[in-house]
Amino acid sequence: MTCTRLLAWACSAALALAGAVAHAAEPVRFSHGLFENIPVYPPQGDATGAVMLISDAEGWDAAADALARALAGAGALVAGVDVRTLYRDARAVDCLYPYGDLDNLARNVQAYLQARTVYAPIVAGLGEGGALAYAVSAGAPAGTFVGALSYGFRPRLNAPLLLCEGRDEVYTTGARREPMRLLPVGADAPPWYDLQNPTEPDASAARAFLAHVPQGHALAYPDDAEARHLGPLAPAVQARWVEGYRALAAHAQRTAGAPAALAELPLVPVEAKAGAPASDLFAVLVSGDGGWAKIDEVLAEHLTAAGVPVVGVDALRYFWRERTPEGWARDLERIVAFYRAQWHKPRVVLIGFSQGADVMPFAASRLSPGARAAVARVVLLSPGQRAAFEFHVANWLSSPNDGVPVAPEIQRLPAGLVVCVYGEDDDGSVCPGMKATPGVEVRALPGDHHFDDDYDAVGRVIRDAYAVSIPVAAPASAPATTPTPASAEALTPAPASGETATP
Repeated sequence: MTCTRLLAWACSAALALAGAVAHAAEPVRFSHGLFENIPVYPPQGDATGAVMLISDAEGWDAAADALARALAGAGALVAGVDVRTLYRDARAVDCLYPYGDLDNLARNVQAYLQARTVYAPIVAGLGEGGALAYAVSAGAPAGTFVGALSYGFRPRLNAPLLLCEGRDEVYTTGARREPMRLLPVGADAPPWYDLQNPTEPDASAARAFLAHVPQGHALAYPDDAEARHLGPLAPAVQARWVEGYRALAAHAQRTAGAPAALAELPLVPVEAKAGAPASDLFAVLVSGDGGWAKIDEVLAEHLTAAGVPVVGVDALRYFWRERTPEGWARDLERIVAFYRAQWHKPRVVLIGFSQGADVMPFAASRLSPGARAAVARVVLLSPGQRAAFEFHVANWLSSPNDGVPVAPEIQRLPAGLVVCVYGEDDDGSVCPGMKATPGVEVRALPGDHHFDDDYDAVGRVIRDAYAVSIPVAAPASAPATTPTPASAEALTPAPASGETATP
């Protein structure tokens, strides 16, 4: 419900209530790409999550502001998005892709505010924005969003263009110019919490829809006259709204990929597919500085289909604070030791893409002899000339100029271990310069830094690489029981990460 729809006698009370919302800092203004001068609500202290909050069809108003302040008061970093912005460039594209727009916004907002931890975002919204939040959360690639939170959800979308095809089928279309009708999604979708004012005309239809969504949860609406009349401007409604946020934040903590022994590391374990061929290998795959993304998912799909389970490292989250080559090597060794035992796989392929490829040689060259013996191949995909061990927004715009040279670290590794893969149109890769280095295999593929998105071709190169991997020297067998990081035989004693967080 927006202020313009409130009863006249309630508006003055609503405006007073808006100033009494939870004690969050005043919003700052932020611009990036599609989003111009949007309000961003920082929490008091360290954030406990990130929320991309989408307005109702009329745009950003007092109701959206009140719910944003309530979330910030509960510890969320909140970016306010006018739904009309997401719909604005419909004439220039074939379909709308809000999944990427909002995910990209979340990363840039957190970088801009120098958040101590980068969070996978929650997507939230009111009315039309709530419907879009549901569709985005359910349709985005797995792991993109924690889940959805909506106020006044309606099971239809009035977007000027169809949404691009997503992970799940989230809508169906009717006659020309009719709204998209949303569809219930299955149990593998992220959780969704909805708060409905029972006096709204669409409340019963929304509740009926939610009952068919296994991951849907109805938040109990306050049973008092003020809540019914003021909607989001009522403190009792804001409190229930915050309950939904806290449930999603708790869900994100419960479903974090890393096991307890590696809980502080941003890991994405992917088991080998059922019925896949037997293999004595597993892979550690380190993403680029954009975080775990499509290329990583496709490569993991290739590997797990071949019986090679994958533990992904989200480089954006790992290098969000300053690291050192030595600390990174210790953490990689902990990962290798744990999953060798967990998956009973004696050999490991170390793979990095972009920033992940930049930093991988620094860790591989510093592994202890026992851990190094388990490495079958090191595959570097689009490595640059220099490695950065801390995230900087500028790295998204150009290659780092103040990092550590990568070539000397590659040259320190044993002959026959490294495969350096680059796109023929990628002028910034270190790979062409490694052709004269004995024992380094250099492979060129068509395309740019992202190989023109032909990730299947990249997957085939990786599989070719480990198919002819060098023999593993003893001791190569995995321990009989799962070690803790402190007791793993191959480990160099060290703190978990050993680095000092930057403010």
